[in-house]
Amino acid sequence: FKAGKYPQSATAFEKFQETYPDSKFAGNAQYWLGYARFSQRDYKAAMAAQQKMIKTYPDHPKVPDAMYNVANSQIQLSDIDGARQTLKNIVAKYPLSDAAGLAKKRLSQLEAIKSKN
Repeated sequence: FKAGKYPQSATAFEKFQETYPDSKFAGNAQYWLGYARFSQRDYKAAMAAQQKMIKTYPDHPKVPDAMYNVANSQIQLSDIDGARQTLKNIVAKYPLSDAAGLAKKRLSQLEAIKSKN
């Protein structure tokens, strides 16, 4: 992933999930699978992977980050209202997370764009 080989890393994360579904690293693998898909501009697959991560590992520390990635995928897919709601959920559910700070910034950016139109 760090080398920018997103298709190969996505395949590796999927294989890890299949081979070690009960591993303590399975949540991370699911998160990074979503991030790899986003990096390939496959926003629907990225969103699906992150939503699976959130549902399967609801107590994982990466959940706020996964939600933020869902919001960014929604923006790329022109679902601005959905993205707004996802960002608001991050701030409400995880106010002390780094993702909440990013979500607040993204919300203000969306509001600035909305007010210009």
